[in-house]
Amino acid sequence: MSKQSTGVKILSAARTPVGPIGGKMRSLSAHILGSRALSAAGESAQIDPEKVSHIYAGSIFGAGSGPNTAQRAATEAGLGEDVLCATFKAGGGSSLIAFINAAAMLEEGSFALVAGMDSASTQPYLLPGARGGSRLGGGKLVDGAFADAFTGEDDVPLNITAALQARNKEITEDTQKALVAEKAAVIAKESFDLAPVEIFSRRTMVNINEDEAPIPAITPLLSSLADGAAACVLSHEGDGIEFLGWSRAGVYANHTPLAPIEAVRVLLKKLGRNASEIDCLEIDESLGLASLVAEKELELPRAKINPYGGSLTRGYPGAACSGIALYNLNRFLRINGGFGIVSYGTGAGSAIALAFSFDK
Repeated sequence: MSKQSTGVKILSAARTPVGPIGGKMRSLSAHILGSRALSAAGESAQIDPEKVSHIYAGSIFGAGSGPNTAQRAATEAGLGEDVLCATFKAGGGSSLIAFINAAAMLEEGSFALVAGMDSASTQPYLLPGARGGSRLGGGKLVDGAFADAFTGEDDVPLNITAALQARNKEITEDTQKALVAEKAAVIAKESFDLAPVEIFSRRTMVNINEDEAPIPAITPLLSSLADGAAACVLSHEGDGIEFLGWSRAGVYANHTPLAPIEAVRVLLKKLGRNASEIDCLEIDESLGLASLVAEKELELPRAKINPYGGSLTRGYPGAACSGIALYNLNRFLRINGGFGIVSYGTGAGSAIALAFSFDK
């Protein structure tokens, strides 16, 4: 075990396919998607369900979905009603918040599961003010998924904030478009062993085991909303990816797209490491800007940043994004070994970064 290790390891990770809003998986709620990822991760690690002490999950599209999405997913996965479950809502990085809390509570001899699960397709439209009674004039219908995913301070869409920061960082639109095209090519050639989900189509049950990708970004600085889930198993024992530690960072709200970069810097300083030591950086790509700034300011080769593609071309399934990032990093380190970081925004100018290592 590394001297810097927390003693917690990722034993396995799994994810479902990702589909666009209104796509093939549009009828599946977040907890159904999450249950499939939890089951697949548990089966991959061959854990005893009786030794699962807690299941923590990130989920941000929660309107009308009940008080505890993690509990519903755990029950659906057959992991028992008596397992402690909690759901965290903190932007795309919600799964990372779930991870550090699950790791902190993990006891010797037990397992914890961490997940990210969201369905933009089943998130309703909202009618603010209707509960108090509408007066003269029409009401405003709000897209609940877009509001929870991409609305910043003072209801300003985050892609507007990202565009302003791109201009400040002298990152051109041509550079942004080139990144999208490159990542689409990466996703097209990669194959993943995914946890299948089942849907009814024309009165028959159909298994979906592939991403509906690429899912074109709305703009080079704004991912398309999507549906999906991912999960991983944590333990103090066994052969796994070592969790080294974490850090958070905060920036002014109008710098929100840059917060994940700052979180990486803070974490590297905490661990006494340099950016040049990073073998894989899984970073928030919901707004497209962070990966380009990481390449420019951390001086990382593009091949080390989101090597399996990101949400600009896979779509943005809410909190599942950071869960998929953990899945990707687990895959990368098991194949290549080395040192990796996952960094995602957690809303309103904040971000969190987690570090991992694996010696082959």
